[in-house]
Amino acid sequence: MSLRRFALCSVLVALATLPFAPARANEPLFGVSSGLDLFDTIDNALLSIDPVTGNATPLGDITGYDTVNALAYDPNTGTLYAVNSGLNVQAPADNVLLSIDPTDGTPTLIGQLGASLVNGLAFDPTTNTLYGVEAVTDQLLTIDTSNGDTTPVGDTGFEVVTGLTFDPADSTLYGVDNSSDELLTINPFSGDGTAVGPLNLGGLLGVTFDTDDPSRLFGVDNVTDTLVAIDKATGNAVGIGPLGFDNVLALAAVPEPAFAAVVLPALGVALRRRA
Repeated sequence: MSLRRFALCSVLVALATLPFAPARANEPLFGVSSGLDLFDTIDNALLSIDPVTGNATPLGDITGYDTVNALAYDPNTGTLYAVNSGLNVQAPADNVLLSIDPTDGTPTLIGQLGASLVNGLAFDPTTNTLYGVEAVTDQLLTIDTSNGDTTPVGDTGFEVVTGLTFDPADSTLYGVDNSSDELLTINPFSGDGTAVGPLNLGGLLGVTFDTDDPSRLFGVDNVTDTLVAIDKATGNAVGIGPLGFDNVLALAAVPEPAFAAVVLPALGVALRRRA
């Protein structure tokens, strides 16, 4: 068998194991809104957010958890991860890692985090690494997706990092410091944060990347409850539209599976060269 035919067969076998992904066009973002209901208990709603208008639609309640304030999506397994960093109604004082059913918000407990307050999540699909940020110690963490165990990477050097995202467009880990109102880049090996520029917002918590425009990120202005676009080069944020929900603490975009998005184009070039 020729090298070209062998490589093609290997690709087809690998593709058979990947989750199916439809054509992409302004795919909705995931978000979580946390607020008091009529009975003064905290209700966490999983949202689908239109990235063009900002309009949010509820998908279902994340029942049993009181402060779900971070999301990250793994495109290689189709898993939506979340962190509950308040009081777990079923086990008080627990800070836990969850997986969330993206169709209706049903949570599944993965494990305790062993970190006191994780305010952001980010998933690197090329290394299958889940990152978090602990607000008390300002540490960048790696999180074991099988049990929730956390490992400190290093101090970010910023006081209140409340949002985190890994952008596959430039393989960069971004964060938001709510205290200084700045966009950051964060070194995934040392935890060191570097300021990009001011957001010019009163408060921003959730942040994620834009699958259609590699020059920007998405965030939520928690003062005006508006979806915003963030310039990755300057940090400047511009309003897109009202969410229709308050206290949206988390955002997550859905990227392409890492193997299909990165490896296959490069392999295609190699095959053409050998043709």
